[in-house]
Amino acid sequence: MEILSTSLFIFRIEAVEGSSLKIKVFIVHPDVKNLPEHPKFVMSILLDCWRRMRKGHFFPEESHLPISLDEAREIAVNTPCIQDLHRLEHLSFGYREWISESDYQIILKTGMHLGNPTPSYGSERVDGKMQYYIAHPENPKAFHASVSTFIDRVSTQNLQNFSQSAYDLLIENDGDNMGRFKEQIPQGILHVRVKKPELLEFLKQSTEWESNILP
Repeated sequence: MEILSTSLFIFRIEAVEGSSLKIKVFIVHPDVKNLPEHPKFVMSILLDCWRRMRKGHFFPEESHLPISLDEAREIAVNTPCIQDLHRLEHLSFGYREWISESDYQIILKTGMHLGNPTPSYGSERVDGKMQYYIAHPENPKAFHASVSTFIDRVSTQNLQNFSQSAYDLLIENDGDNMGRFKEQIPQGILHVRVKKPELLEFLKQSTEWESNILP
């Protein structure tokens, strides 16, 4: 695996059993000095994996998916917690609310939609037709509060290579073919217990991908 220089981590699903999850984390960027051990980071990993499965964003040169992209998408869109995942995705990344052209024209004239100030909106061409939307921003505070509904506890295990020499290796290679050095770079396992086991049903053991999600 050749790691992109913008990536921060490689994640690998080590085990999923009931309400327990183990994620192997490799740190591939020298700016990340420790393995985050908080529920928000774990939920961001889960959302990252689910979004990639849903959108087909697993590429052979930077990831490993033990099932086909079509199978992954089918699992992602039919997982029991899909409504929860969509809500968390909206809170974490923001989202677009699609509106009619007439509503869009009203916003252009008044800056309002259904009586509410609407500072962020836009349009784009989709399949040859103009579409209009309101852009809702992310809500980090609400996302953080919601995470505790799903994640019971997080701990780290088997921390290795958190030394200056390991970080020197990251700096020297700057992400270039970092896969060759995976056993020498900072790494550890996140041991997670969730409150809703169905949250983990879309995950597949041995799925591995690089990511630039923020810790």
